[in-house]
Amino acid sequence: MLGHLTPAPHKREETMQSSSTLSITRRFVTLSGLGLLGAVLFLPSILASANPQPPAAQLFLFAAVVTIISAASTWFGLRCADAISLPMPYLRRLDHGAEPYRKNGFPVAIVFGVLFALATIWMLRNLHLPNLGGPLWSRVASVFFAAGSLELVVHLLIMSLVVRIARGRRWAGIVVAAIFFVLFHASGLPGQSVTVITLTLLMNGIFALGLGMIYARYGFEYVLLCHAIGHVLAVSFA
Repeated sequence: MLGHLTPAPHKREETMQSSSTLSITRRFVTLSGLGLLGAVLFLPSILASANPQPPAAQLFLFAAVVTIISAASTWFGLRCADAISLPMPYLRRLDHGAEPYRKNGFPVAIVFGVLFALATIWMLRNLHLPNLGGPLWSRVASVFFAAGSLELVVHLLIMSLVVRIARGRRWAGIVVAAIFFVLFHASGLPGQSVTVITLTLLMNGIFALGLGMIYARYGFEYVLLCHAIGHVLAVSFA
C-alpha cells in the first residue's frame, strides 16, 4: 500500500497548486467545533474515573486547553494538508474545493475500526482490565474526544506537517504520527504489567499506522470514521 502513498511528481504539483490557495474557513469552523465538543463531552468520563473529584475550575481549564489545542491543530493541519494535497474528499467541499471521492474508503475504514474494537475487547476481557469509567452514554460520548480532538492533533496536524516537511513523503508522516499516538496512550500505562504494556503499545501502534495509511490513501474523514467505530464498539462491549 505504501507504493500508493506518494503521488507522481507532476500530479502532486498540479494538485498542490489548486488546493494550496483554497479557503479553510468552513472546515476550520466544523473541525474546531468537533474539538470543542470532544473537550466538553469527555468531562463526564473524567468525573467518573477521578478520585477525589477535580474542582470545577480544573475541569474548565481542561476543556479550554483541549479546545484551544484542537483549534490551533485544525488551522495549521488544514493549511499543511492543502499544501501537500492530502485527501479530504468530503470536508474540502465545504470550502468549495473539487476532489474526487475515494473508492473503497468506507468499507476499509469500517472493517479496520471493527477489527481494532474486537482486539481491544478481547484484551480488556482476557486481562481483566477496567473499561472507561462512567455509564454507557458517557463512554459513547467520549468518542468525540478520542476520535475527534485527538485526531485533529495526531493525524490532521502532526501527520500533515511531517509530510509537508518531508516534501510529500507520506510514509514519514504516518510513522511520526503513529509514534505520537502511541506515546499519548502510553501515558496511562505506568504500574501495569509487562504483558499489558506490550499489548497496548503494539495494538495502538498498528491502529495508528493503519489510520495514517487510511488518511494518506482515502482522506481524513475516513480516519475520523474508523477511529469512532473502534472506540464506540470497544467502550460499549468490553
